[in-house]
Formats: sequence, structure tokens, C-alpha cells
Amino acid sequence: MEQNNNRENLRKLLAFLEQNIIFDPANRWFVKELYAMTEPVADGKLSDIYELCIEEVIRAQAQDFYKDFVIFDIRQQLIEDFIKMEHWRRRNDIKEFGMAMFQQIECIINRLGHDIVLCEVFRSMMKAPCYVDAIKQEVTNRDPKSSYTVGQLLYMSEAPTKSIQDLSMQWVLDKFKGVNYFVCHKGMLTKYQFNQFVEENRLFGMLYALRNRNHRGNNETARDASHLKEIKDNPNLLGC
Repeated sequence: MEQNNNRENLRKLLAFLEQNIIFDPANRWFVKELYAMTEPVADGKLSDIYELCIEEVIRAQAQDFYKDFVIFDIRQQLIEDFIKMEHWRRRNDIKEFGMAMFQQIECIINRLGHDIVLCEVFRSMMKAPCYVDAIKQEVTNRDPKSSYTVGQLLYMSEAPTKSIQDLSMQWVLDKFKGVNYFVCHKGMLTKYQFNQFVEENRLFGMLYALRNRNHRGNNETARDASHLKEIKDNPNLLGC
């Protein structure tokens, strides 16, 4: 019984550290000094315990983050990738951090890309006006003053060829834009959300550029090079 009580008290301590100490940048000095103080005492064993405690906290975070995710069959994979992402964030490894974040999004959009209903909606709305009315946002209340069709918004000059492809067969960046439009924005983008939509797609493009750095033999495109420079100059863009 006493052992169980001790374990419960330690869990409460972990929860307190998680919420108030560990992930606050202002408290990094405390974490570093605690680490430096404990490591020599037990020949590194305390530092190992500390690392295990951090990993347990991160696993709890990952499970909480995805607890309401409705596609159950990929939930565990997403949790594991989330844990990897936080592992590399703590080590300031932007390349591996970005790869783990990309893998989570890729897993989701690949799964959604094979959803029969979504694929049918995708095909049927390519020629519809891309915006809905900003005052009465309903999927059927399309704005007749839209600058583009849905296909043109997603694929611009390549709309005639790409908009007739199945969503499941789209290139990953194009598939993301389709899922972003129809799932994240529920097919009800207004003209006032255009810049937000573009920025979301641009950030995913940055993750894709990081992902490509993990694949040997890939030729770096000018767009990838531009994305990588921007990430190097400002890693906080991706939350690392």
C-alpha cells in the first residue's frame, strides 16, 4: 500500500513538473541545474530516471492530444510519432522533429484520401465556386463572385489535369490541399480565409522539405531550398 502511495505521489509530482516547470523556457536553468546536480550522485542513474520520467510525461501528452481522434485504426501510430516529435524537439533537432510531424499529417491525409465519401465530394465539387458566402457560411451557399472554382483554387494552372485525378492518387502536397479544404475548412472557405489557407499549405510544404532531407538521393528543388532557409532562420515557424 505504501509503495502504491509513493507511486501516486510521484505521478502528482510529474504532473506538477509538466504543467509548471519542465516545458517553460524560463525554467530551463532549473532543469539543467537539477540534471547537473543529480548525475554525479548516482553515477548517471538519476539522470536516467529523469529521462524516463520525461518520456512518461510526453507519452501522456501524446495520448491526451489524440484521445478524441475519431480514426481509431491509426491513433496508436500517431501517438508514437507524436512521442518521436517531442523527443527530437527536446534535442533541438529540427530535421528529425519536422520529419516526425510530417509523418503524423501524412498518415492522416493518406487515410482520408481513401475515404469513399470524401473522394466523391472531392470529385463532385471541383467546378463549384471555391468560396461560400461570408455571412451565411453553408456548403451549399456558394459565393457567385468567387475568383476561382475549387479546382482552380487548389491547383491553379494545373487544375484541368489534377482536378480529374482521384484524391487517393494525388501527390502528397496536392492531397494535403484537398484534405485541408474539404476536411479542415469543411468545404466552406470564405474569401477572407484565403491567406490563412495559403499559409497552412505553405507550412506543410516546409515540413515536406524537411522530410526530403531524410531521403538520400533526392534533388533539392529551389522551393525546398527556400523553405529550408526560412526554417533555419526561424525554427519557431514549426514550433521547434
